[in-house]
Amino acid sequence: MKSTPKSAAPNSIPGVRFSTLGVGVASARLQGEGLHQCVVGMWKSERDYWYGPEGRNLAEEFADWPGDAQSILDFTRRYGPVEERGRTVHKDHHQGDFWFTLEEWRKAQREIHRLWEAFSRIRPGITYRKRIKLMREPQMLIAVVPGETMRRVASGIEYQTKSLWRFLLFSLCALPAERLKKCARPDCPNRCFIAHHLGQRYCSDVCAQWGQKLWKREWWKEHGKKWLEGRKRQKRKNGKKKKSRKGR
Repeated sequence: MKSTPKSAAPNSIPGVRFSTLGVGVASARLQGEGLHQCVVGMWKSERDYWYGPEGRNLAEEFADWPGDAQSILDFTRRYGPVEERGRTVHKDHHQGDFWFTLEEWRKAQREIHRLWEAFSRIRPGITYRKRIKLMREPQMLIAVVPGETMRRVASGIEYQTKSLWRFLLFSLCALPAERLKKCARPDCPNRCFIAHHLGQRYCSDVCAQWGQKLWKREWWKEHGKKWLEGRKRQKRKNGKKKKSRKGR
């Protein structure tokens, strides 16, 4: 867990907000084993449009969510399936409103990681030609799909996405590219984060303290011997001054 809460990050660009058919999982469970292990679930009878977790960006949360079976089940119970399938009966004959394999969920998370990296390369300072080249890369394009709608509301424009996966994509696209960072601590479990300021290199105070300790070790390794020698010379110099004062 991170030691400090992140500042509220919008799920939408100014004037436009994104929504998806709301969280309403009545039940979800793990089924099967190995590569075929699935999450099977049922929707609640009533669902409404949802605009993301309050004060947080769902793309950031999904990118850093643990990928073990229980954690994927917890995510589904809280937010629903990433990519919704119609009502079906999977191979083990357990009926549900939706189901997906754990590997499919992990594949979606890897895609968000790749997009996070790609979007972060679009910087305000890059040349126009390079910016256009980046924007033409396939991973930068999100095509409109059937079933999605845009409507005018009192606060601006609302784009209703077809699935939670589409909502994740738009939530990520809405973020300022220069604030999409990866924690500089190699073993940090929460690598993707939205920076509070452009010079931020670590996702939390805990990781920042780790970085400070690392910097001190590296500095000591490179300069420590020279620093100690200089301190000894200064002590000898100060000692001679004291003796000369006593002899007066």
